[in-house]
Amino acid sequence: MENIITHILLIEDDLDDQEIFLSALAGLDGLIACETFADGGEALDNLRSGRVCPDIIFLDLKMEGINGFEFMNQIRRSAKLRTIPIIIISDSDDPLDIEMSKIAGARKFITKPRTFKELSADIAFAIEAFTHVH
Repeated sequence: MENIITHILLIEDDLDDQEIFLSALAGLDGLIACETFADGGEALDNLRSGRVCPDIIFLDLKMEGINGFEFMNQIRRSAKLRTIPIIIISDSDDPLDIEMSKIAGARKFITKPRTFKELSADIAFAIEAFTHVH
């Protein structure tokens, strides 16, 4: 059986939240590589240049500079990037943020803070449901 690596891009400006996410990934089955960015603009530059080619993007909404909505808008304008599934991870539980995220193209909205177990389960579900890597 071939070992397939799932490539994840996490865009999260809170370094503590990055660490929690990475810890949750470490507990999942499968081969997972995760690249992190604290800045949406830097992540966009790396995506456009082809330096990073994720199977799935986990994105915070509320960031300085390019926020999650602006990031999704830019991604959806690119023919080569628009098919990458985007999962929102946000501390917002505002129904408007959730609806606007769906309109902008997000496949799932995960509200934080969650228990570690719930976060791990949500991440695992998103990887299984929204990537070609199973």
